Formats: sequence, C-alpha cells, structure tokens
Amino acid sequence: MKLKNFAYALTIGGAFAFASCQPGAGTVELKTQADSTAYAIGVNMGKSLESAPGQAKLNVEIINSAFKTTLRDGETKLTEEECRTVIQAFFTAQQALVKTENLEKGKKFLAENKEKDGVFTTESGLQYKVVKKGDGAIPTAEDKVKVHYTGRLLPDATNPEGKVFDSSIERGEPIDFGVTGVIPGWTEVLQLMPVGSEFKVFIPSELAYGERGAGADITPNSTLVFDIQLLDIIKE
Repeated sequence: MKLKNFAYALTIGGAFAFASCQPGAGTVELKTQADSTAYAIGVNMGKSLESAPGQAKLNVEIINSAFKTTLRDGETKLTEEECRTVIQAFFTAQQALVKTENLEKGKKFLAENKEKDGVFTTESGLQYKVVKKGDGAIPTAEDKVKVHYTGRLLPDATNPEGKVFDSSIERGEPIDFGVTGVIPGWTEVLQLMPVGSEFKVFIPSELAYGERGAGADITPNSTLVFDIQLLDIIKE
C-alpha cells in the first residue's frame, strides 16, 4: 500500500523518529541547504522520540527502511489505518508500563527516605526535611506567597541528584501564587513553613500530578523532590 501523503509520513516519522540522526552521529557531510534541511528533519525526529516510553525497543533499521519506502512512494507493509492502530497500541502499552514502574520506584524511594535523619512524614504521606527554619509568619490556605524553588525527578543512574525539570532559582526570578493554587503536596507543606524557611520536600505522586503527569519530564505516577524557599507572604 502506498502512503502518498508526505505530511503523514513525517507525522509517523516524528512519532517513531530516527535514533541514528542525533547530532554528531555518523560521518554525514552537509554540503548544500538541502543536505542541512534533511539532517535537521532527522534530528527533530530523533528528539521527538528521545523521551518516549519504550523507544529503546524499536528497531532503527526497520524505521529507516519504512521511512525510505514511504518517501520514495514505494509499497508499504501496513496501511495508514494499520499504522495508526499499531502506534496507538504500542504507546498505550508502554505508558501503562511507565505508570507501574514509576509507582513502584516512588514507593521504594519514600519507604527508604522516611528512615533518614531529619525527614518528617505527614499523615498524607508527604515527606520533608527542614534545611533552614525561618522566624516569620506561616501561610494559611487563603494566603498568596512568594517562593523560590527547584523541582527534580527521583535520582537515577544518569542523574544521581535527580533531573531538574523546573527551577525559579535558575531563572533568577521567584514566583507568586496562592497557597491552594498548586499541587496538593505544595499546598500542605507551605502551611508548615514559616517565612524565611527552606525545606526539601518529597512529594508522592498522588500529591503531585498523579496518573496524568505533566509535560515530557513528569511522567505519570512520578514522585517529585522540591527545594522550596518561602520568601514572603504577599498581602493584597
């Protein structure tokens, strides 16, 4: 069957990507604008799959073969509808696996972490460690606060400190928000922090973004770690 729609071919390619087209791979020479454009498309496709669940299981040679066949208007082994069905089934299965793995990883981490010196565990399962205790007022649910923070994923082999997914400290600009306008773990811990405090907070997935996750980095059922500095309570 022929996939005549080039845009569709790029959509499929963007979903599966070219792992072989990462920057610096191979000995490709970019002699013309067309060469650079082709290479840029390959890089974008590779990046689109970089953080996709289960991408390591995909056979790059098969991806390349199917992509070349499609671009050359050749006969493909699957129809467009079959491609959509196969892709959806693959990512649905991988997403379910990620949910389970994240949940188990989070439970194991929190079980070990609560035994460490200085770590407090609340009734909800939230954990925190007081790095510095301020002497200011403690926010209530009705308050608006100014904070600095760094958010990380759980540590792993490639990121022993945990990958940073967001940081107002790195941006150099604190943020303001209502105490109840954030994830439940934040709402709870902020009401334990006097102004001027710095807490390290370990938030179970059910008090963070749960099964829905948030963006590419925070996958479903992720336990999160935050360094939070409560700078001020903002009076309207």
